[in-house]
Amino acid sequence: GKCVTEVYGTTIRSHITPEIIEVTEGDTVKIHLTNLERAQDEVHGFAMYGQNVQLSIEPGKTASTTFVADKAGVYPYYCTEFCSALHLEMQGYLLVQPKGYKAKAGGMVEGTTYTEADYKKQVQTNIDTQAVIDSVVGMITSHNYQDFPTVVALVEDATDQLGFAKEAKAKSEAAASKKDWNNAMLWANQWWQYQVKTADMGLRAKTYLEENGAKKVK
Repeated sequence: GKCVTEVYGTTIRSHITPEIIEVTEGDTVKIHLTNLERAQDEVHGFAMYGQNVQLSIEPGKTASTTFVADKAGVYPYYCTEFCSALHLEMQGYLLVQPKGYKAKAGGMVEGTTYTEADYKKQVQTNIDTQAVIDSVVGMITSHNYQDFPTVVALVEDATDQLGFAKEAKAKSEAAASKKDWNNAMLWANQWWQYQVKTADMGLRAKTYLEENGAKKVK
């Protein structure tokens, strides 16, 4: 049958707990979030990039959402109400692992043999993740982001991560060209991990610009 992952979490200024939710492609995900604030006006919002999830959580109350994680990838989630100076820290990720994926500390399991099909599936996930990054980069660069030191710093960090992603991508493609699918998968997974970090920084920068009145550049 279908797997259901239930997550009980909390929101309080500067934190959404848990910060990472891991599920498998096809799982039904139920998220219950409780707002731990005492002040009546400290409403927290919860939205997830790439999933149709929008919650508004009153202080002391719990709000819930249910959806199917039908596509492997990384879906950042974040608070949509400007709650404090640390508002941007209020975020996390839903990691949807491809079906049949076995994760370990190193990302790959010893003794597992990967096939060309596994590699192609991971590469497709990476291409989809890159599309998210590209759209975020487009939004940032079409605004006066240089006027915001916080965003400039995030963009620099994201650019570094993307550089590492390119190196891992080149290594994965080199291994794939030799039909060494295990190493191709290892590097494709590394490439994806760097993309996740890039997407994270990019989305934080995008949210910051939206909330701080960034102007579109002509």
